[in-house]
Amino acid sequence: MHGSAMTHITLEMLKNVYVALPTAVRQQRIAEYLDRETGQIDALITKQEQLVETLAERLDVQWSGLVAGLEREFPIVQLRRVVSSIVDGPFGSSLTSAHYSDSGARVIRLGNIGVFEFRSVDEAFIPLEYASQLGNHAVVAGDVLVAGLGDEKMPLGRATMVPVGLGPAIVKADCYRVRPTSVLRPEFLAWMLSSPQLREQFRVLSRGSTRSRLNTAVVREARLALPPLDEQELVLKKFREARQEFVALSVKARQMAEVLMERRQALIRAAVTGKIDVKGL
Repeated sequence: MHGSAMTHITLEMLKNVYVALPTAVRQQRIAEYLDRETGQIDALITKQEQLVETLAERLDVQWSGLVAGLEREFPIVQLRRVVSSIVDGPFGSSLTSAHYSDSGARVIRLGNIGVFEFRSVDEAFIPLEYASQLGNHAVVAGDVLVAGLGDEKMPLGRATMVPVGLGPAIVKADCYRVRPTSVLRPEFLAWMLSSPQLREQFRVLSRGSTRSRLNTAVVREARLALPPLDEQELVLKKFREARQEFVALSVKARQMAEVLMERRQALIRAAVTGKIDVKGL
C-alpha cells in the first residue's frame, strides 16, 4: 500500500494479490458453514444491542415516574421565574473555526452536551485573549448547559452541568448557558430539563422542519416542578442509584457484543485459512 496521510492500493496491486483457491465444493462448504455460524453470532449480538435499548427505556420509565411524582406534589413554575440568566453562544462571524487554537479557553459545542451528562469529546479552544472579548458567553462550573438543536439520537433541550475543573470556557451558538437562582440546585435543573417530560415539551415547542430547534425565549417558557432543595437532592440520589445500575448492565452488554464481534472475525479468519476443517460440519 502507498500513502502517508491515507494509505491505499491500486487496481494493479489488487490484481496481484495471492489468495487461496480451494475447490468449488470446499468453497461452498466454507460459505455454508460461515453463514450458519456467523448467523448465530449475529443473533446474539442483536440481543445484546436490544438489551441496551431495553435498559435505556426502563431508565426513562423510572425517570418519568420520579418527575411525575414531583409534579403531583409540588408547584409547577416557568423556567424564567427560577433562573437569573439564559445566554446563547456568539453567532455568525463572531466565532468560527478560524478562531480556534490548540489551547486556551474551551469552546462548548453541541457534542459536549449529553442527556444529563457532560461529554468530554470534540474538544475545541480559542485564545484566552479572544475569549475575554466574548465574556458575555462565558461559563463557570455549576452553570447548566442546554442544547438548542436536536435530532433522533440526541434530543432537543437535553441538559448537563459544566463540570468542575473545566477551566475557562464559553458556549457556542445553539448551546445555552443557564444560571439558576438559589431555589434550584444546578444538577436538579439539568436533570429536569433532560427528563422525558421536558424532552416532550421541547419537542412540541421546537422550530425547524429538518432539525428541531429552540431559542432562549422558548426555553424560558419551559414548565417544571419546583420542590424544596432537600427534596431535589433526595430525588437526585434515587436517580443516580438507578442510573448506576443501568450503566453497569449496559457496559456488560456492550462488552459481550464486542467479544462476539471478535469471535465472528476469528471464525471467518480460521475458516478461510484452513484452520477449521469444514468437512462434515
